[in-house]
Amino acid sequence: MLQRHARVPLKMLLLDQRYFPGVGNWMADEIMWQMKLPPATPSGSLTGKQVTALHRTVKKVCKGAMDTVGVDWSDPPQDWLFRYRWEDGHVCPRCQAELVRESLRGRTACWCPVCQKRN
Repeated sequence: MLQRHARVPLKMLLLDQRYFPGVGNWMADEIMWQMKLPPATPSGSLTGKQVTALHRTVKKVCKGAMDTVGVDWSDPPQDWLFRYRWEDGHVCPRCQAELVRESLRGRTACWCPVCQKRN
């Protein structure tokens, strides 16, 4: 699937409900942040190791969301991007760099330009 849509930004593919049902905008940002990849990363550029990590991270974020937000509308864990992505001016919980908020194919993407650099 990643290779079939090789040039599609990974964040946009994560939002495609045919492949990732239930993953919304904040969850896609969280997955990208935990993977340390910028949202515009081409889907087909992931290595085999990154594809395995993506699968693991999608499951972790979805389970974390269901265990907190899905149970009693609590917020996800303190060390997630979730708590800082909603407004301009917040900093990355991992490195304290100012977060970037920008439009990616009509959707808001929030990400850290330091932690999520493309190698």
